[in-house]
Amino acid sequence: MTNKTKKSEKFSAEEICKILHISKRKCAWMLQNGMIPCKDSGKKTRRYTVLRKDLDAYIKDSTEHPEKYFIPVTFTSNNPGKREPDKYYLYPHQVPEDFRPWLDDQWYDLPDVITPKDVETILGYEHESVRRWINRGWLQITKAHNFEIVPREWLIDFTCDYAFQIIKKSEKHRKLLYKYFN
Repeated sequence: MTNKTKKSEKFSAEEICKILHISKRKCAWMLQNGMIPCKDSGKKTRRYTVLRKDLDAYIKDSTEHPEKYFIPVTFTSNNPGKREPDKYYLYPHQVPEDFRPWLDDQWYDLPDVITPKDVETILGYEHESVRRWINRGWLQITKAHNFEIVPREWLIDFTCDYAFQIIKKSEKHRKLLYKYFN
């Protein structure tokens, strides 16, 4: 086996970024906070070294238990100074299996069909955001007697899919998720 075909046993942070398809900033945060075990040389460049076994273990564990690898939403914010850190910011990367039935129970009292304006009130987002979701097909609507309506089931579908991935969640949305996770 030549050097070119031999699998590397150690990876730099830059290589980790490429393997995991993440930014350098996120990679550095994950390494600094122990999400991926590494050796820290303390240098300014080429600071971290990750062993293959540690990277493989992280990939396997993060796939099986994504809830263990929360990334604070304030970390991803372009302007973290505008939002004060609070207890609402940590969520898993994937929607938990029991979230949908829980949400169905939470919104049991909602009418079977609501308007986009009601969606704004329920989730706490601006009119432009809801309109953009509708225009892009993320939030499904239908028309009845020239009125746009959203069946409650479609709102639940949206909340369990696209809305769960929103980085800068509204206060109402964060409170809803906090209620579920606690």
